[in-house]
Amino acid sequence: MGQARRRSKKKSEFKLPRLSFSKESLSVSSDRLKARLAPLKAKWQSLPLLHRRALAVLLPVVAVLLLWPVSESTSTTSSGPTERRELALDLGNDATSLPPVGQRSEPASPVRTAVKAPEPASPASQSPVEKAPVEVEWQKYQVKQGETLANIFRDKSLPLTDLYAVAAIEGKDKPLSRIKAGQWLRYKQTAKGGLDVLQIESRKGESVMFFRRSDGSFVRSQ
Repeated sequence: MGQARRRSKKKSEFKLPRLSFSKESLSVSSDRLKARLAPLKAKWQSLPLLHRRALAVLLPVVAVLLLWPVSESTSTTSSGPTERRELALDLGNDATSLPPVGQRSEPASPVRTAVKAPEPASPASQSPVEKAPVEVEWQKYQVKQGETLANIFRDKSLPLTDLYAVAAIEGKDKPLSRIKAGQWLRYKQTAKGGLDVLQIESRKGESVMFFRRSDGSFVRSQ
């Protein structure tokens, strides 16, 4: 009986299968694996050194992120039946006392006030008032001892360029260059302050006149 029990115990015990690895099978499998990885290794070696270093850092990080457990947030939504509720609106009037829609009177339209059109502006306000040209009066001056026409033009704020233009056409008798004390000068200025007319009177009563043309030049007349 004891031997039979021992045999039954031995039969009932579980035994792990024995695995035998030989060096030849391992070398063959490693050679096959190297042959399959040879194209990947060649591509890896063809990459620049900076790219290989970057991939060596990024690939483990991506693998860790993919294997990282994500906690799924369970959203609780109420799946119960929807209920309808009626709301009473207080419109200020009793709805039961209103007549039907077709028999209600239309509200009175608001009164429109007539808008007056703007009055046309008067011609005086549309166009600026044109001022009449100011007439410049004649000025009279008697030459003093030791004065020259250049000094007189400076004192009277007359441009010296006008004096030079008049002196260029004074003529052979030179009334401007031979001016003396006691002679009278009569002149008239333009609106801008320039010389318009110049008249030189001598002691004998004779006079020489210079006046400006429309183009700005001067001409002599007796």
